[in-house]
Amino acid sequence: MTVYFPHPEWSRVSDRYNSDVRPVGDGDIWTFEVRTKEPAPVRLAFQMTGLLPADLGIAIDDIDLNQRVDLGVDSAFTIASFGSLQPRRFRLIVGRRTFVETHASTSEVVPSPTVLHPGYPNPMAYVSTIRFETAETEHVSLRVIDVLGRTVATLRDQTVAAGRHTLIWNETTDTGGMLSNGLYFLKMQTPGTVGIERLIIAR
Repeated sequence: MTVYFPHPEWSRVSDRYNSDVRPVGDGDIWTFEVRTKEPAPVRLAFQMTGLLPADLGIAIDDIDLNQRVDLGVDSAFTIASFGSLQPRRFRLIVGRRTFVETHASTSEVVPSPTVLHPGYPNPMAYVSTIRFETAETEHVSLRVIDVLGRTVATLRDQTVAAGRHTLIWNETTDTGGMLSNGLYFLKMQTPGTVGIERLIIAR
């Protein structure tokens, strides 16, 4: 796993740095990215050097999933991998609590269209990371179907909020078994869209 701060404006030689030290003052924001080759979720932990002052806040915005973590409450959290070709993007917000509450808001994330992304890895062996986005709060049916069009696994069948969503699927079927090797299809359906992606299981 690699964690770095992207700064293409710093140098023509490299745009990724393992440190970005600066005074905080009332508050500041760091953008960092995480890359991992592991398809399974990974856990990030932040080590605090002592207790936080009462008026100091620290938060993480998950840019891709439109979520926030208060590091003052939990200094470790689990993230889903998008694969080595696409980094996970985060914002670290540190400062006075009023600054953090104002800036650590996922409302700054630009809404995305409703879309289903390819699963990763593909072919998959034992686990797959599946991502989809919804432009508004709407009902989502997300199913795995075989080549005959039969539903073998129901991953989502509920109303979800607008934003980016990620889930981890371990090839378990609706009956509790494991799928055999072969070709399957991931189908997402909302009231206004239908998306289909190929899934190959090869152990």
